[in-house]
This record gives sequence, C-alpha cells and structure tokens, in this order.
Amino acid sequence: MIPFAALVLPGVALAASDHWLPWSPRVGFIGLLVGALAGVTAAVAVARRGERAVLVFLPLIVLVFCAIALVGELVQGLSQAMP
Repeated sequence: MIPFAALVLPGVALAASDHWLPWSPRVGFIGLLVGALAGVTAAVAVARRGERAVLVFLPLIVLVFCAIALVGELVQGLSQAMP
C-alpha cells in the first residue's frame, strides 16, 4: 500500500495541476498495478485464511478503485478510437 500511495497520489496531484510530466502516465500505471496486486493479495488472505483485520480490507478498497480506473481508461481509449 505504501508504494501505491507514493506513486499514485503525486501523479493525481500533478494531473490536477498544469504540471504534467511526460513520465506521469507510466508512474501512474505502475502505481495502479501495485495497488491492484496489493488488493489481490488481500483478497487471497481473506478468502484462504479467513483474515478479518480491518487493515486487510483497505487494499480491497484500493483494488476496486484500480478496477474502476482501468475500466474508465479502456472506455475512454475505445471511445477515442471509434469515429
């Protein structure tokens, strides 16, 4: 979760401002990938080991966020590709 926050939060702040950098999309994608992997790991811990700690459910929320962001990017890319 720490690498997710370290990669995605500055990227979101840069995207909200006018200080866009050429490497920002790559860093954001790596951050979303790290967040999704943390969510999958948390899902495995909940499903296989019955983990019920509150902090385990935080990566699951991040996984949902990453899935929504990925679907949004795919829909936007497809809508731009179609005439």
